[in-house]
Amino acid sequence: MTMHARTIIGLSLLALLAGRAARAQFSPPTDTTGGKRGTYHIVVTVGVGSSQYASAIGIPPAWRQTETNRLGQSVMIRALWHPDHRFRTGLETGLTTFYTYKGVVNGEPGSVSVSAIPILLVYQMPLAWHSGTERSLWRRLAATVGFGTYLIRSEYSYKGSVNSQELSAGWLWALSYTQPLSNRLRLAAEVRWLNPTATRENAASLQAQLLWRVLSW
Repeated sequence: MTMHARTIIGLSLLALLAGRAARAQFSPPTDTTGGKRGTYHIVVTVGVGSSQYASAIGIPPAWRQTETNRLGQSVMIRALWHPDHRFRTGLETGLTTFYTYKGVVNGEPGSVSVSAIPILLVYQMPLAWHSGTERSLWRRLAATVGFGTYLIRSEYSYKGSVNSQELSAGWLWALSYTQPLSNRLRLAAEVRWLNPTATRENAASLQAQLLWRVLSW
């Protein structure tokens, strides 16, 4: 093979490689994921349990022979959107009894009951980053925070009944453990802390919960 032929072949190979490099540089990137997303879910949670009021109870000085009760009931309903990543969001409401007390005022029996209805925007994150396995303990733990409004309800019973309501900004945090029952149903235990900030109320709650995956797409 002559030197001239070798030169022509070498230049041809260089031109071919340069053309391929140029096409690779200016071609649009290939989507290796195929543009597919995961499954979305709407999950409704119903919870019932007990509550413990943690703040001071302001009993007026005129009350005598008072008996206080810091234990109450706590119920909730929550709807969460579960996207194809860990961050979930939704709404929550319910009813939590803060405290009750009864006594004698000017020789007449009376009682007071205070409860709260939360109306909260909630965010939830499962603690799955601790482990990559689906069946791990961390996969079934989730942290929840909520922000919004509490409707504080006070019921007075003294020579008749008087009810009053007050709005308070507030927040919620919770930690839950979920146990699968089926593809759509889960059982959970959740520790909760409620804090209407304007009225300086604080209450802890422990609930048993049923989770229902009502919609998937």
